[in-house]
Amino acid sequence: IPFLHQLEKIRERVEQDSAWQNREFDPPGLSINVTLNDNAPALNVTASETVCQIYLRTLPGVNVEPLINRLRETALGLGLEFAVPRSAPPMRTDPDSPFVGEVLQICGQSRARTVSYATDGAVLGELENLIVCGPGSIDQAHTTDEWIALEQLQQGAALYRKMIHHWCETTHGNQDA
Repeated sequence: IPFLHQLEKIRERVEQDSAWQNREFDPPGLSINVTLNDNAPALNVTASETVCQIYLRTLPGVNVEPLINRLRETALGLGLEFAVPRSAPPMRTDPDSPFVGEVLQICGQSRARTVSYATDGAVLGELENLIVCGPGSIDQAHTTDEWIALEQLQQGAALYRKMIHHWCETTHGNQDA
């Protein structure tokens, strides 16, 4: 609990400090997700261990090392273990790139929008062309009752079909794809 209290103070500071933001993104701040897991079999059983996982989705141009160091110092100062099991650089694709232009044309849109949540696409960062594009609303994502309207799902499938046909026909000359 003391760690969570300190974590809340750190989160508030990060949200208010422009050093942790990139105005190219909407919203401009990094994303901090926290989960707790103690595997207690019942409410009246004290868990032998509780694991707090902090998931940071960082932004290009923001050095997250000081934040990780602050979290590490806070945890260790409270006698807790701290580990960074894996990390990936933030995802960013130039909105003026030819690839984004092709996607916009296929989608029937005139301009790209940059978002800070960026999905887990960062782990695919070695790919040359990488974007976040799909149906639904971020407001409904990652909630206990996450859902997507069937109409949105059908529109997304149709869009993905158009993309596959566009690049498969262009790349391989296969007109029957």
